[in-house]
Amino acid sequence: MCIITVLGKGETLSATQWNCLQNSNYDGWGVTWWEDGKLQVAKSPIATTFAPFLEKIQGKSMVVHFRHRTHGEIDLDNTHPYEVHPGIYLFHNGVLPTKKVQSTKSDTWHFVRQFLRPIFMGSSIPAERLVQTRWFRKV
Repeated sequence: MCIITVLGKGETLSATQWNCLQNSNYDGWGVTWWEDGKLQVAKSPIATTFAPFLEKIQGKSMVVHFRHRTHGEIDLDNTHPYEVHPGIYLFHNGVLPTKKVQSTKSDTWHFVRQFLRPIFMGSSIPAERLVQTRWFRKV
């Protein structure tokens, strides 16, 4: 199963801890962090590229996802985070019940396209407010 790690500014994990997370979830990684007031995103389906990348953002507030593939291929399209709407990204852990239209794509890829993106496109509520509503948090 995938793992998500959230670190605040100045918080770090040891190299041993990062290796443990990465070695048990080796099908890619994705990270979001704040830099110069803007949300930044990076991801790769190649687990071994994480450690060198981490050196560039160590100590910043970040959310990191290490993937353990359950559905779909190991590629960039199936690597978290998923952009749901400009500036809004999804990380999750577990398997989502979706109708698989493309066998090479993950359950999350399908969930974002079949469910989440249509919510944002069909709403008159600004995206920033929509994710703050009680209804959306329960989804």
